[in-house]
Amino acid sequence: DDFGRYAIAMALAVLVNSVLFDWIRLSAARFYSDKSRAERPALRGTLDFLVASMTFATFGILAAAIVIGVDFRMPTQLACAAAIAGICMALFDFGATLTRARFLDRSYSLLVIVKNAAAFALMAGGAWLTDNPAIVLAGSALSSIASLVLARHVLRDPGADLMRPDWSLARSFAQYGLPLMAANMFYQLITFMNRAMIADAYGYAEAGQFALATDMGVRVFATLGSALDIFLFQVAVRADDQHGPDKAAEQLSRNMSMVLALCAPLACGYWLALPMFEALIVPQDYRGPFAAYTTILIPAMTCFALVLYAFNPVFQIQKRTWPVIATALVALGVNYLFARLAAPSLGAHGFAWAQLVGYGAALALIFVASLAMSRVRPSLPDIARILAASAAMTACVWPLRSASPSFLMLTLTVLIGVAIYGVIALALNIAGLRDLATAKLAARRAA
Repeated sequence: DDFGRYAIAMALAVLVNSVLFDWIRLSAARFYSDKSRAERPALRGTLDFLVASMTFATFGILAAAIVIGVDFRMPTQLACAAAIAGICMALFDFGATLTRARFLDRSYSLLVIVKNAAAFALMAGGAWLTDNPAIVLAGSALSSIASLVLARHVLRDPGADLMRPDWSLARSFAQYGLPLMAANMFYQLITFMNRAMIADAYGYAEAGQFALATDMGVRVFATLGSALDIFLFQVAVRADDQHGPDKAAEQLSRNMSMVLALCAPLACGYWLALPMFEALIVPQDYRGPFAAYTTILIPAMTCFALVLYAFNPVFQIQKRTWPVIATALVALGVNYLFARLAAPSLGAHGFAWAQLVGYGAALALIFVASLAMSRVRPSLPDIARILAASAAMTACVWPLRSASPSFLMLTLTVLIGVAIYGVIALALNIAGLRDLATAKLAARRAA
């Protein structure tokens, strides 16, 4: 029950992050760079002003909601903790985006490593010691702040003054980022809505079972996918700025192959390791439902990752954001209709199927839109090679799926899968990875 309450509160925190802050982070990813930092310090000052404004707005909205008696589906104290966690998550995402926009790989790695290590220690420790969802959310907030404090010198920009924003820049950021924020809001509403409907129909305990499987899947795909996407998107932005839309389209096509080259083996590997992962890491009370939900959610998360990291950037580069909104709205609508009409006959697992159907519809729509509205084309040979390499890896690792669970065997399964896929990917030169590796080796030797 407590984990179910935490899961709904965390969904609210992510919703706060997505609705109020994410448009600023997306604007920073598109417009902030070393060049703008040197030539237009007002750009960073304006971004900082918007972040500060949204922080105060969050507290204002929360206070108003408490006064008028909004039903948060959780205690008011937990709702407050969720709002604070959402703000701190947003600050971390903003700081990480600034470092990636300047290609500061070491600073970015420091941010991510410190944040995740601190989050694991504080959130898991808080849960273990107190069984209090609000304390766990506080651990999430503190981990974000700790990483930003360590990277404060890198994040400081000379000449940037948040008290003197450039209102024309603020309008440009809003025109670019708010539509993308609306799309993210629709996606986050899917998570919040499904958990709330499961809690209503089956109780908080079942919502917790569903949430653990969902959160694990999101962490697996989003942690790797977002790190890759931030870098690839900046490369595409640089190609667009320096060489024009044709080069940007070529880079976006390569980016699609690279995202699929990560997502396909990741999905196969997660499924292959699922029995051992569940037996070794998932708490006893969650075993069984975790595997059942995750088996449905793995393809759902794969579709979602491809939408976010492979196809949405096509329209972000073009600054044509309405297809992104339409795709998210379709996902929300399809998920809701399936959850209402079909899920009751399928039991609690019907909500996982609703999420899969919603994300699948989003992927189909954004794929068709990208073909119709852009010059970016997925590489069919790359797709074939990626699927073949993933199938070969799955066939080779399959016998280990039934092995007796142990941390050694889980580690071996992961390493063997990575090695097999890596060798095949390099041999087939998937997404030009062999060429990139050869170029980097040559550069190192020359240095």
